[in-house]
Amino acid sequence: MTNHPLSDHYQTCPCGKRGFYSRRAARASRRQIHAKGQSMHAYHCEHSGHWHLGHRPPGLSQGHIDRDTINRWKERRHAHHHL
Repeated sequence: MTNHPLSDHYQTCPCGKRGFYSRRAARASRRQIHAKGQSMHAYHCEHSGHWHLGHRPPGLSQGHIDRDTINRWKERRHAHHHL
């Protein structure tokens, strides 16, 4: 088994993604293993409290939507799943 350089900073999250214990650890991973050209950002997992890395939504990067809009979408999706 290959030992990942940041393996003591994450575990597999219940949602199936790599879950980092802190935002700092997620950002450190981004700098170490992801190409500079990729627009990855750290975000908080609503399922476990871990931090994940993901691509920033194109509309957010282009200024068409804001973070509040994304949060409202998440709230609606969360409410729908719990009906």
